[in-house]
Amino acid sequence: MARQNIQQQEKLDGPVSVWVAHLSWVGLLPLAASFLRYGRFFLWYTSADRAGLAISLVLWRVGIIASKPRRVDLTSHGERVDDPHSASFQIQAMITKFTDQFFATHRGLFREIIYPDARVQHDRITINLRKAAAQVTYDLLVFVELARYWHQVEGIPVSRLVILSPKAVLANTVSPGWAGHDVEFGCLWSQHNSLVLRFGRDVLLTILAAVRPPRPRMQKPAAIAVGASTTGLDRNNYFDDLFWWRDSGIPAERVVLCFDQQGLPARREVVSEAERLGIRCVVLRPQESGDSPHLLWRAAPGPVISMRRLWQKLQVCAWTAFRGSVGRWTANQLLKLLSWAEVFEDFMVEFNVRGVLHTQDTDLDYISVACDAARGARIGFEWSNLHWPVAHRARLHHVYFPWGPHGANVLQAEEACVDHVLMSGCTIAEACPGPIRDGNQYRAPLVARDANRILALFDTSLPCERFYEFFLQRVLKDTRWGLLIKPKHKANLPWVRQRLPELQALYEQALASGRVLMMDWRVSAARAAAAADFSVGVDINSATIIAALAGYRAIHLDYVRLHASDLSPWAHFYKAGPDRLVFEDPEKLWHRLNSYFDDPGCDPTLGVADEHLLRMIDPFRDGQASRRIGEYVRGYLDGLDDGLDRDLALEQATRRYADKWGAEKVVRRLPDGTAPVVPNREPSSPAVVSSSA
Repeated sequence: MARQNIQQQEKLDGPVSVWVAHLSWVGLLPLAASFLRYGRFFLWYTSADRAGLAISLVLWRVGIIASKPRRVDLTSHGERVDDPHSASFQIQAMITKFTDQFFATHRGLFREIIYPDARVQHDRITINLRKAAAQVTYDLLVFVELARYWHQVEGIPVSRLVILSPKAVLANTVSPGWAGHDVEFGCLWSQHNSLVLRFGRDVLLTILAAVRPPRPRMQKPAAIAVGASTTGLDRNNYFDDLFWWRDSGIPAERVVLCFDQQGLPARREVVSEAERLGIRCVVLRPQESGDSPHLLWRAAPGPVISMRRLWQKLQVCAWTAFRGSVGRWTANQLLKLLSWAEVFEDFMVEFNVRGVLHTQDTDLDYISVACDAARGARIGFEWSNLHWPVAHRARLHHVYFPWGPHGANVLQAEEACVDHVLMSGCTIAEACPGPIRDGNQYRAPLVARDANRILALFDTSLPCERFYEFFLQRVLKDTRWGLLIKPKHKANLPWVRQRLPELQALYEQALASGRVLMMDWRVSAARAAAAADFSVGVDINSATIIAALAGYRAIHLDYVRLHASDLSPWAHFYKAGPDRLVFEDPEKLWHRLNSYFDDPGCDPTLGVADEHLLRMIDPFRDGQASRRIGEYVRGYLDGLDDGLDRDLALEQATRRYADKWGAEKVVRRLPDGTAPVVPNREPSSPAVVSSSA
C-alpha cells in the first residue's frame, strides 16, 4: 500500500485513532472529550506512567476505548530517508508555512512584544520566537507522521487522527486543517508549557543567585569562549572544537572552553587536553559536570542585578494579561530566553568573554542574546553543509561563516539575523583536492579479500536501515565488491539505535566476509572517499559533498526525491542531469556502478561534480577555512585591544577580511559601508549570491 504523506487530502475509511505522546492522568479529560465527540476510538501511545496506564485500561474496560491501548516506539520514521513515500521534505516545508501563518494570524500581538532588556537587538527576539514556534511544530509533525506511517505499515485504515501532545501548544491557534483534513490536535498539560511554573522557578533561581557572594570581574584581556561539542579536541578528527584556533596566533590563556550543552558532560580526556594546551575549562550546567565537578561555575550577579532581573520577569508576566494562550506561550518563551541568557551573560562578564564560538543552532538562541547584553559577538560557522532553509535553525549570530554562495543563500532564505556574513570555504578536514595520507590502510584489507570494487557508504542521523540492507546484501552476493562504512556517529547505526536483529545478523555476516570495514565515525569523509572507487550517501548528504569537494566520485541516493518536493529550488545536484550525481533508485545505481567497471570508459562523468557546482559550495577549495576564521577572530580581538567597541572591532575585522580574500567573499557588511542584504523569504529564488572568485 502506498504511504500517504502529511499533506494527503483523501479521506480514509475506518475508526478514529487517538495518539498520545505520553499517557498520564492529565490525558483523562482530552480522552473523555474525544469519546464525546467521536464515540469509541482506538488508543496508541509512545510512553506512559502507571496512572496513565491504569486510566486507559479502565476506559477500555468500560467500552470507551475500542481495544486494549497499545504502545508504539517513538521513532523518526516519519522522516525516513530510505523510503520514497517519506514525508521528510513535506515536514520541512510545512514548518515554514505554519510559522508564517501563525505569525500572520497573531501579527498584532507580536507587534506589542516588549523584551525588557533594551540592550538586545529586537530582531533577535522576534526571530527567536519564530524559531521556537518552528521547533515545536517540527516535533509535532514528526509525531503526526509517525502515526500515519504506523497505520500504513500495519494496514489499519483510520478516518481521523487525534494527536494529544504538549507539542500541540500552538496547533489550534491557526485555521484548522493545516496538517491535513483528517488530523486534529489536543494539547496536554506539561510543566514545560506552564507559565506559572516557569515564573516560580525563575524567581527561585534569581533569589539563589542574589544571595551568592558576588565575584569581581577578572582583570584579563578579552577572551573567546568555545562551546564543547561531540567532536572533542582531537585534531586528527574530521572536525574539532579548536580547529579555528590552532594556527590563529591567539594565546591559549585568551580561550575558555565551556560545557553548557545538555548531554555533553565535561569528560576527563577533553578537559585534560584543553588544560595541556593552556586553555581554561568551565562547566555552566551542574548536570554536565561529568567527572570534573571542580569546574562547575555558578552565576553570582549580586542582589542589585538580581532584583532588576526579577522586575523584568514580572514585566513579561504582566504583559500576558488578556492575551490568551498565544500570549502565555510567548511569555513562557521570553522567560526561558531571559533565564538562559542571564546565566551566559554573567559567565561572559566574569571571564571577560567578548566572543563566543558555539555549535548550538536549534531551540532558543540564548547565546546571541547574551552576547548583545554583554557587548560580545557570537561567531558561527557552517559545520555541516546547509542543504536548504530550515525555519527552526535560523541563525542569529553577529558573524557567520558559510562555506560559500550556496550556504549564504540558505541563510538569507531562513531570514537569518546575522550582521556579518563572510564566506570561509569548507571547515571540514581534507575537504579539498590533494593527497590524503593513510588512505590505503582502509582499502588494503578489502583488496586482500579479492575485492576490486570499493564503495564508501555515508549514512545520516535519520532512519536508513533499508539503505544499509540493500548494499550489505549486494556485497555479500557479489564478491568483487568491498564496503567501507563511515557512519555519521557510532550511535546512528540502525542496528545500534534500535533492535533490528535481522539487520544486525546481516551486518555481522558481511563483516565476517572480510570485505566490509567499519570506519571510525571521527574520520573525515574525504579519507573514506580516498580509499574507495565511489562514495554513496543516503539523502542529500554532507559527507558525500565533502567527498566531492576533495575531488572524488560521489553520489547521493535520494529516495525521497528533493527535486519533486516544495524544496526543489535547492536541488542543485540534480542540475547535472538524471542519474549522474543523484540517484533515486538503488537498483539503478547498482547497475550503473557495475557497468562502470565492466565497460571502462563508458560512463566517465558518473559521480563527478562540475567545478561551478563545487565552487557554489566552496569558492576557495584550498582547505584553509580554519586559517581564515582564526585570522578574523584574532583581528576582532586586536580591535578590542585597541579600544574599539564590539561593532567597530567587527567592522574592522570584516574590512581586513575583504581586503585579503576579496570583497565578493563578504555577503553582509561590505567594507564600503553597504547595508546588509535584505533576506529573501521566497525559497523559490535561492540564487542570489554569485560564485565568482
